[in-house]
Amino acid sequence: VTLKKAIGATKIKEEQARYGFILGQLYESLRYKDSAFAAFESVIQMKRDAPRHYVMQAKIKQAQQFDYKKGDTLVFVAAFQKLLDDRENRPYLDALYHQMGVFYDQQNQNASARKFYNKSLKKGSKDNYLVASNYRNIAEIYFRTSKYTLAGKYYDSTLVKLKERTREYRKIK
Repeated sequence: VTLKKAIGATKIKEEQARYGFILGQLYESLRYKDSAFAAFESVIQMKRDAPRHYVMQAKIKQAQQFDYKKGDTLVFVAAFQKLLDDRENRPYLDALYHQMGVFYDQQNQNASARKFYNKSLKKGSKDNYLVASNYRNIAEIYFRTSKYTLAGKYYDSTLVKLKERTREYRKIK
């Protein structure tokens, strides 16, 4: 309620986008998928009024909520391809490629998933967790297909990018 008031009270577009994005994250953590989707959509609808990184992260957050069993995969791929082709989104290609990798991973299309995870890695992201997620997801693909040596190498790369004191680090270790 307080964030909604803050969004309405501020005239600064960047703050409105930030508060809307935070509201979406809060709804997401409370597992209110529809409310989270709507909050992210409100950031996206700000278009040029919102800083580009909020708009792109909101689109990625919406993509993470995609229902891989019931959703229209053709529409999802077409929408994401449009994002990938847009020149303005070049600084966000690492995250966009990762999300496409997740999409294909969920569809059990291992070759396509690996291709997009590798594309994400080649973009040289500054986000260590994103890089670690790419390595971990590739490792899990290899592990599922019984290529344990390759999986081990990717798990090792994952550990390099994760902080040692995290639960995920200990689980992989």
